[in-house]
Amino acid sequence: MIRINLLAGESQRAGGRGRFRRRQQVRIACGVVLALAVSWIGARVWSVRQEHARIGSALALADREIRRLAPALERVHGQDELRAELTERVVWLEARREQQDAPVRMLEEVGRSLPDGAWLTELRQASEVVAVRGRAANLTVLSDFVAGLERSASFAASVDVVDSQVDRQGRRVDPVRFELHAALRGPRLPPREAGPR
Repeated sequence: MIRINLLAGESQRAGGRGRFRRRQQVRIACGVVLALAVSWIGARVWSVRQEHARIGSALALADREIRRLAPALERVHGQDELRAELTERVVWLEARREQQDAPVRMLEEVGRSLPDGAWLTELRQASEVVAVRGRAANLTVLSDFVAGLERSASFAASVDVVDSQVDRQGRRVDPVRFELHAALRGPRLPPREAGPR
């Protein structure tokens, strides 16, 4: 007797169909993944282009703003230079005022120390020494003048009498001619500088 198994053929056909379906499902899944990848890449490219366009327009706007503000920036730079120049001039003027204050104080001290009966004919400063020439009614007046200079704040404690002579012409006695040297006290006067540019 011959037996034919009809079920085996159907099972083989059913197995072939199952494999076909699985392959078809894998192909569809790959197609979907590919489509999603392409769409994501396309969206990313579009986003980058949009960002590029936005940055380009922002740069163009910034360039226009820089061109618009350039004259104002030049004026500000000019003002800064002017401010620096004026500051330099103020410093220069203050230094000149300080240099002028020292001689004025020295002259005030000499004037306060000068007693009645004495007058000056020459006052000269060389470095830190002041040479004073003048006339006094008598030696007592000259001594008072020297003592006043020695007590002053502008001069050192020792004032040198370089020359003192009584002029005698006949019976008449003329005033005493004198020359004194006094050293300045404190810091030396700074040398004079050229004016500002």
